[in-house]
Amino acid sequence: MVGVGPADVELDGGRTVAPQMRYVAIRDGRSIYNHVVEPHLGSELAPLPPVPPLAMALLARYSELVGWGYPLIVSYLPQDAELPHVIELSAGAVGPYKSHSPVLGFSIDTPAQTLDLTWTRLITQLYMSGLINWADTELSSLGLNVAAAVEAESVRSVQDLNKHLLTAVWRDGMATYVSAHGSRLTEDGVDRMAWQRRSEVSPHFMEMRAMLRSEGVPREMWQDLLRVNANQRIFALTGAHMAYRLERELGLSGLVAAVGRGPFAFYEAFMSLEPGALVSFELPQPLSPTERSPLPPRVTH
Repeated sequence: MVGVGPADVELDGGRTVAPQMRYVAIRDGRSIYNHVVEPHLGSELAPLPPVPPLAMALLARYSELVGWGYPLIVSYLPQDAELPHVIELSAGAVGPYKSHSPVLGFSIDTPAQTLDLTWTRLITQLYMSGLINWADTELSSLGLNVAAAVEAESVRSVQDLNKHLLTAVWRDGMATYVSAHGSRLTEDGVDRMAWQRRSEVSPHFMEMRAMLRSEGVPREMWQDLLRVNANQRIFALTGAHMAYRLERELGLSGLVAAVGRGPFAFYEAFMSLEPGALVSFELPQPLSPTERSPLPPRVTH
């Protein structure tokens, strides 16, 4: 079988287990693990498909997942957030992750993807799976659909627009922030990311702010936001900047506390920092009392 793990991981709060990673071949729409030889055409045996080089390269980096990737992901999730036990690499298309599934399907069938970009996408999807599971159990009262936060058909009111927008910013922003190694590789202005530089991220905030002030039909406003996001990744970039500011002002524990309370609290915690009009956006309608949440404490220096 072509696979690695699971492996023990040392964390500040104890030990956990990093997920197993394995490659799964696809034949005739079915998954075929590499240690299985299926009968084909009577008594003949079909040869096993070769493992793609990109899959082998990802498997070879498993020690990095154990050494820093998985601990980093866990550190930016609320305590006891559930993560998949297995990462299945596949050369075919895979469906979206379903909450509490023990397996995260990950497609390597993406054109023009380098190993580093594919690795970043893997960290992103693994972190997102943790948010999906957390929202399904601990944030069920908010009625979030984290896995499908971009569905336009379900936007029927301004409240729906708020929920979809903040969920997408919370999910995509945090996953982008964590996959870029959080603040740990970007302190003191070294290797600053695009979402840290105000000059690069402020146009995305300003465009979002203008679109939310258009007073249009909520579903059409959301569809317009989705079109812009498809080209500019405004949800990921603005949300990553929000995460960066929150960790800088509230510390890692404050950021994780805001994340754990959900998209509404994440947004409110950021706005409480008074970031200014160039790097913020106002919702078309204020959050209701049931959507509001206590803000995480500030770090005292």
